[in-house]
Amino acid sequence: MVKYLNINLFKHLYKWEKKKIAENAIITEYDKGDLIVKRGSDNNRVLLLIEGYVKLYAEDQDYQRIIDILKPERIIGILSLFNRDVYEMSCEAITQVRILSFDKSILWKLLVSNHNFNRFWLTNLSVLINRYIQFFAFQNKKNVRGRIAEVLLYLSNFVYHSKYFYQTLTRKELAELANTSTETVIRILSEFRREKVIEINGKMVKILNDSYLQEMQKKG
Repeated sequence: MVKYLNINLFKHLYKWEKKKIAENAIITEYDKGDLIVKRGSDNNRVLLLIEGYVKLYAEDQDYQRIIDILKPERIIGILSLFNRDVYEMSCEAITQVRILSFDKSILWKLLVSNHNFNRFWLTNLSVLINRYIQFFAFQNKKNVRGRIAEVLLYLSNFVYHSKYFYQTLTRKELAELANTSTETVIRILSEFRREKVIEINGKMVKILNDSYLQEMQKKG
């Protein structure tokens, strides 16, 4: 179990601290489409994504809005860990997924006793909150081309870390992330293809003109 903790998120922990987590940890596997956590369910364990991709989304009756796409080495529902005893959002696997979980009380004790670990987590939490604020505060001010350009850049730079990636999201899910309709996403992606901004081959997406997408994102 300790090998899964040898990542940036836990780099400030000593070996004995990682061992304490490992002794309590369990690994759970999920299939694509499986619900991992439901809004309102207890968040008494820390969920570390170690393999696959998941979507984090807000929901209310018939409304659903994707908030983020999480990659390996991300904590699921990290914002709820610090201010609530239940999850404020739901999470679903969009590929095959493996998750390492451990009791939340262990995390709290480590944050109290290890100041470098505490400072690192608070810094990362601050960066995450700021990114969400920037993304959602200005998204509705952008036109649809700007919003979809922003989503493509986010997936390329922060999720898949490549200009050529396998698109794990459906067109409907892309629309939720861009806060627009599925039909609009299909239309704009087709326009980007004709304009040689992107290339789409099945589920594979290749960004051909990164600077154009950045310009569209800024101008909106």
